[in-house]
Amino acid sequence: QLLKSNIFAIDLPNNAMIYVSDYDEIKKILINKDNIYGKGPTTIIPFQSIVPLHLISLPNNYQHQTMRTAVLNSISIKNLNDNIMPIVVKHARIFIKQIKNDSPQLLEIIISDIDKRCRAFALDVMSEALFGKTWNAQLDYTKENNINAYSLSEIMYILHYRILDPNDVGWKSNRYDKGDVIQILENKINKEIVQHKEIMNNNNNNNSNKKLFQDDILFHLLTYKNMDDGKALSTIEIQNCCMTLLTMGHENIATALSWTIVLLAENKDKQKVCKQETIENTNNSNNNIYKASYMMDENSFSKLTACFNEAIRMYPSVPAVTRQIISDQDTTICGYEMRKGDEIVLNIHGMHRLNDKMNIHGKKTDVNEFCPFLRFNDQNPVLDQVTLPFSFGKRSCIGRNLSYLEMKVLLSLLLKEFEYIESISPTVVQPVVLVSLRPSTHALKFVWKESKNHHDICTNNNKSRL
Repeated sequence: QLLKSNIFAIDLPNNAMIYVSDYDEIKKILINKDNIYGKGPTTIIPFQSIVPLHLISLPNNYQHQTMRTAVLNSISIKNLNDNIMPIVVKHARIFIKQIKNDSPQLLEIIISDIDKRCRAFALDVMSEALFGKTWNAQLDYTKENNINAYSLSEIMYILHYRILDPNDVGWKSNRYDKGDVIQILENKINKEIVQHKEIMNNNNNNNSNKKLFQDDILFHLLTYKNMDDGKALSTIEIQNCCMTLLTMGHENIATALSWTIVLLAENKDKQKVCKQETIENTNNSNNNIYKASYMMDENSFSKLTACFNEAIRMYPSVPAVTRQIISDQDTTICGYEMRKGDEIVLNIHGMHRLNDKMNIHGKKTDVNEFCPFLRFNDQNPVLDQVTLPFSFGKRSCIGRNLSYLEMKVLLSLLLKEFEYIESISPTVVQPVVLVSLRPSTHALKFVWKESKNHHDICTNNNKSRL
């Protein structure tokens, strides 16, 4: 039913839950020009149970705008260029090494946990960008040896089941012998804040210590001042910004990367085009392909970017977002009369599969088909205007630029290092909702080029324990 109509309503005793898939209506709601809509309780209750001031669940107020601006400033284009780019390249190379280390004597490696690997990669990038030190999730994600990475992975499960049922007592955050996983992460963040403040306040620290922290996101959050009133963020606000970045800041990027890899593995003809593009870029860039100035160019890796855009059209990391009517004025959506308190589910996934504008040059196409080079190109710019994988408006995804940076670096390196990637799953990989729209059971074969340095690359045989 959700994929057959632009609106689907469920009437409840006190209010209604309305699922909307119409692009124009969704965009109007996200813009929220007349401040009619606030965040829906289906989002607010579970997210605030994990992170009280999570940017996703905060109302449209001064505090939300201040915290959002502070985070955006900390991951500005300049900071991505100068500081975060080398971190992404480093952890992308570790990602590839971990795949090869799984079977160091073989040229074909079967991977059935690409989503977990992508989450570990994204977490390593985010933790080092945030604190100046990585959590090394790609090397070890276990409770015994990496409690921080493990606790974060468990929080994502807890969040998922609280979204399904906020009263589900079976998903408490303290059900593990290591203690409350939320408290574990809060303690870790508090420790980092104290350490950063000590270095910032100690004029006798050497230059290496200053350099260590002045480039990271936490330093930017600690030194942020509101341009209107000059106020800094409170310690609680900084803690919650860090938790926002650690949770959804790694989850959504990782899911988008996973789907792009899966779809390229299922469509080797598209993969071949992207691989050729990577080779040409490498040859034409004088070995500067992984310099920030080149990677941040909107025109670099246009074919790979088209595949990424098509992947997040078909499987947006956040398949739906919620809003609630907070205004007393009459509201109508797709002809359906709404009242205060009604919750609206903006069905992004359904909209991407339903909208007639997905057709290419006026011709009907199968919206379930992976067509990156037809849908996303200079001759078909309308697609950028009818897909909303990063949402839209004042509450759009703050990690969009970081997503594209991580995508270009990781996928271009994968295509460069491996001869090809092939899906050997018996069927097309299906999605499963677990906070984000993750790929379910899969099997991918990575075939890499035999070279004289095969042994050298794989001698450090650290098995990944994801």
